[in-house]
Amino acid sequence: MSISSALSNALSGLTASSRAAGVVSSNLANVLTEGYATRQLEIVSQTGGPRTGVTIVGITRNIDQALLGDRRLADSAVAHSDTLLRFTGQLEQAVGTPDDPASLSGRVTAFENSLITAASRPEARIACKPRFRARVSWRRFYPTYQTRYKIAAPRRIMRSTDRWRPLTQTLSKSMS
Repeated sequence: MSISSALSNALSGLTASSRAAGVVSSNLANVLTEGYATRQLEIVSQTGGPRTGVTIVGITRNIDQALLGDRRLADSAVAHSDTLLRFTGQLEQAVGTPDDPASLSGRVTAFENSLITAASRPEARIACKPRFRARVSWRRFYPTYQTRYKIAAPRRIMRSTDRWRPLTQTLSKSMS
């Protein structure tokens, strides 16, 4: 073994050690980072031929597939809950709460009371007409509201899957 091959071996070993120290420091720095997977340096020793010493093959990311699957399921459940919460909140704004006289249930109750009053007193039949118009206007509004949210829900789902698609592609590339 000549002095130049000994120095080449030492240099490749120092390069590998330096890279390993960088990987270990990255693992320690990100130990509390959510979703971070530890990395490990892959090295191969070279014997014979013109070059000897150590060669860095790459850095392997250690992934727990079961944990990753559980995380994805939890994230999708949260996204579903958020979408459902937004939809019910917007539906409540459109329909109103039962204690509000201007809400749908308040208007239906007032209409029913007007009908009862009209049935008991013939001179009070005029009182039910304005409340009936309010109910009719809600019936015209409801199909457009329903259609709008039937279309909006799949769009929200597509947006949430588009957000995760680059991450899953990166993970699949790093695993292959």
